[in-house]
Amino acid sequence: MAKHAVCFTENSIHLRSGCRNDGRTDRGTPRQRRVHSFAARRVGTGRPRRTRARGQVEASPEGAGRIRTGGFDTELQWAESADWIIEAIIEQPDAKRALLQRIDATRRTGSIVSSNTSGLSIAGLAAGRSDDFRRHWLGTHFFNPPRYLPLLEIIPTAETDPAVVAAVHDFADRRLGKNVVVAKDTPGFIANHVAMFGLVRIFDALAAGTYTVEEIDAITGAAIGRPKSATFRTADIAGVDILVHVANDLAARLPGDRGAEFQFPPFVLEMVARGWIGEKAGRGFYERRKNDAGETDIWTLDPQKMEYRPRQPVRLPALDAAASLTLPERMRKLFSGKDRVGEFLQSTLPSSLRYTAEIAPEIAHSIDDIDGATDGRSGHSSWLTPLDSTTSRIARRRLPPLDPSSRSCEAPAIGRRCSRRTRVPVLWISETACSLFRSTPR
Repeated sequence: MAKHAVCFTENSIHLRSGCRNDGRTDRGTPRQRRVHSFAARRVGTGRPRRTRARGQVEASPEGAGRIRTGGFDTELQWAESADWIIEAIIEQPDAKRALLQRIDATRRTGSIVSSNTSGLSIAGLAAGRSDDFRRHWLGTHFFNPPRYLPLLEIIPTAETDPAVVAAVHDFADRRLGKNVVVAKDTPGFIANHVAMFGLVRIFDALAAGTYTVEEIDAITGAAIGRPKSATFRTADIAGVDILVHVANDLAARLPGDRGAEFQFPPFVLEMVARGWIGEKAGRGFYERRKNDAGETDIWTLDPQKMEYRPRQPVRLPALDAAASLTLPERMRKLFSGKDRVGEFLQSTLPSSLRYTAEIAPEIAHSIDDIDGATDGRSGHSSWLTPLDSTTSRIARRRLPPLDPSSRSCEAPAIGRRCSRRTRVPVLWISETACSLFRSTPR
């Protein structure tokens, strides 16, 4: 499968073929040549080969030679020979539907077409397309940057041929090295939906003024098994404006009163209004400044005053005391602590676990897919973390799996077996946790 693949990105087309480029020197407009140069660098031209984790592309000059860039108006015919066509343009339904209409008229019968949308309705984007298009249509949400992050959400519709889902799943798993989960066609799919709920809880804690940006990043980073970029550095990389866009989309599309859970505090909206949207703007929650000696200092946002100040050292003794423990032991110790770290985790984590348990049957086909999508090792900075692997093993032996008819933590527990790539379960709910959830406001 996918001997030839075409990816439609903003203002350009990238062709990845199973053989080398034909050596043409005509590489399009200056903008297209810049895009090609950027793509070649991302594939890894000139970088040394080295062993990488699952899902990370091995750098090679040969990879760059398989990429060609072009324009929608001049090279759209490349889609005629493609086995797999990926749409990855701006997150606007009308723009995506207009491009997909052109692709439907150009593609060959039987070719697979997918969208890289992070949360738009997959079925809605294919409305009005041909029967063959809809049978070979699905969502493929690659997490950015896909070269490094292995998580891939596959989102079929009710009309997608199961053989297409199986083929993409197998190719992404075995050839691309992705950690693949299958999500239902719901707002935000799995990872963004779950992570955004937890993110809003953390932003609320920052808005309350009890914790600083530095303290929250120290708690929500490597200490609890998350990436070192933790919460606010990750937000700067992703773009604060993108987070607000995803949250607003969830708030607008989720049923009932659930959308109200995805309202960011006012200071976040003010950041977007001022253009403090993260790395791409030069400032977000963090800002780099040159000092008098010409060296770079990191300044941090004070959301109470909406101004930047020099970065402050973090003094949280509980993190130092638990640093030598294993992750499950450390998480249990930190969560049960009667200090600032324990208070923070108790005020943010249980509500995220409870919410995930409640919506699990709506957004996923299995607990394993929830687990895979929220595992930090899959490259998504979610806020779910194992609290106690020993208790979870007991829960899996003694308690039934998730019953789709029960969306409440009144059920005794939710347990799951370890997936093939996860040593300890990320999502589990024991009787102790359920009692916590019932007593903790969402």
